[in-house]
Amino acid sequence: MIFMYKFVVNKLDTQYCQAPPTDRKLNKADIPLEEIEMREMLSAWYDTAYQPLIKANNDDNDTRAESARLKKLETTLLVVLKNKAYQAAFERILTTTTASISKDRLLRLLMESKG
Repeated sequence: MIFMYKFVVNKLDTQYCQAPPTDRKLNKADIPLEEIEMREMLSAWYDTAYQPLIKANNDDNDTRAESARLKKLETTLLVVLKNKAYQAAFERILTTTTASISKDRLLRLLMESKG
């Protein structure tokens, strides 16, 4: 059987055919373009919205601004997750993500996108 990608049989699969490495950046020979883009979106979500909200001091203005940014990025993710290829990529990524509060939040977004 010939695969289009090294770690994914079909871009709509929600599981990897073999676990991708974590020590290098994946490319379009390894995974579908939708997954490369979803990884970039999740990195932006974490670095520019989720993490700053967690680190925000108790100043109401800081918390409000960071919370608004997080809500905006999550709304964008929900729009993107309407596409089945991006949704499958999101699910694959979550299968290799370590259990955490941020993963739980992303799982809730996934459920919301399906609901």
